[in-house]
Amino acid sequence: MIAVGSEDRAVRVYELATGRVRAEFRGHEGPVSAVAFAPDGRRLISGGADTTVLVWDLAGRPVGNQPGPAELWADLLDSDAAKGDRAARWFLADAGRGRGAHCGAPPCRSCPRPPPRQ
Repeated sequence: MIAVGSEDRAVRVYELATGRVRAEFRGHEGPVSAVAFAPDGRRLISGGADTTVLVWDLAGRPVGNQPGPAELWADLLDSDAAKGDRAARWFLADAGRGRGAHCGAPPCRSCPRPPPRQ
């Protein structure tokens, strides 16, 4: 298999023997410029012009190590500086996609909104 990032914001995994697309992943909000398989071969990591790095499970299951918004907000208030730093990095990555630090849907009333763009 080979993974390819593209200008249309997709990551595609091709079967080399047949040239058939085995999987397609969408989630980046800009062209995908980097892809790499994890050493165990079960996950794919992609990076894009939207300044995010996404982890994809090649079996189609959700990747469980990505924290949810409630966990991130709690980590920001935690006395452990490493947790706060991790949460801040996730929030900044999400804000870089224009959505702000919230549930991942377009800004909603229950989630903080990003500051207006200048």
